[in-house]
Amino acid sequence: MRLLVCSTVTTGPGCRPRLFATFAPFLEHLAAAAGRSAPACFRWFPSPRKAHSMTAMEAYTLFPTALGSCGIAWRGDTVTSARLPDDTPAQTARKLASQNGAQEGDPPAAVQEAITAIQTLFAGEKTDLSFVSCDFGDADPFARSVYQITRHIPAGETTTYGAIATELGDLRLSQRVGWALGRNPIPIIMPCHRVLGADGKLTGFSATGGVEMKCRMLEIEGAQIGGGPGLFDDLPLAVKPGGPS
Repeated sequence: MRLLVCSTVTTGPGCRPRLFATFAPFLEHLAAAAGRSAPACFRWFPSPRKAHSMTAMEAYTLFPTALGSCGIAWRGDTVTSARLPDDTPAQTARKLASQNGAQEGDPPAAVQEAITAIQTLFAGEKTDLSFVSCDFGDADPFARSVYQITRHIPAGETTTYGAIATELGDLRLSQRVGWALGRNPIPIIMPCHRVLGADGKLTGFSATGGVEMKCRMLEIEGAQIGGGPGLFDDLPLAVKPGGPS
């Protein structure tokens, strides 16, 4: 038996995951019936998050902080998502629930420890959140490298997109660093708010409240204040970057 498959099955934009999930088991069955193994390109390898979802349900909860009602989602002892306060707690709950079908639940001890650490941080005490186990889902290897560096920026300190790009080997990667941080699924724990533009400029922040929320978080953490008049002087804080851009 020979299997003929059109190449567009594997190259159509957005088609590969859906078609693999639907047809890969069937193709493997046909190959097995013919006494052969399916070619590697037709074997189905679910993403880590999808693989985990087969054995563990995702749950979420809301919790109070000095900034308002934040939210966190988890699978097992691993955090999969976090949210700063939205316009209402109900909106935060809806957005967490819409991710991977999460259900409201009681956090396990490991996640409760993360919640307590976030509350402590927002109460003004410098707190290290790098101990929290995180699943960044479908983030690509470059984004994961950015997250690894960013997670180790201490509370009260900042760096720049350019500094992270340079650490990754090329200053010209600064824009890609910004894109990766803009897609950060676990803010606060993965502290993208501590990364600034060149010369300490406060660039866009995807959480509700935007740059003003970023300023409030940095102010609570005791980030250094410095520099002369700038674009964001009407906001609560002008932040001096902790590293070169």
